[in-house]
Amino acid sequence: MKKFFRYVTFILMIAVVPALGFAQQRTFTGLITDGNNNPLSGVTILIDQSNSGTSTGPDGRFSLTAPENANLVISSTGYQSVTMDTRGGKNDFEIKLEEDVARLDEVL
Repeated sequence: MKKFFRYVTFILMIAVVPALGFAQQRTFTGLITDGNNNPLSGVTILIDQSNSGTSTGPDGRFSLTAPENANLVISSTGYQSVTMDTRGGKNDFEIKLEEDVARLDEVL
């Protein structure tokens, strides 16, 4: 009986442990606008220290699944990059990018 109990416990642990890893992922959504509240399309949103990311659609909205404690790096040509800390429990963001006047000459 002890052997059976150990076997069942082992099988349950194998099934439960991977599920705990997936529970630490969250979906973050948001709207990215410029200084005039116009939606920005094609803005890159990357998970810091990762190759994963997404970009905004024509309406300036994005959706990205990332670890709970991830930092999101938002960047676009002609705008200052922003790093968002996602540890506050917030899932939906409204981000306003400011023009990077110092680097605007480089873009032209």
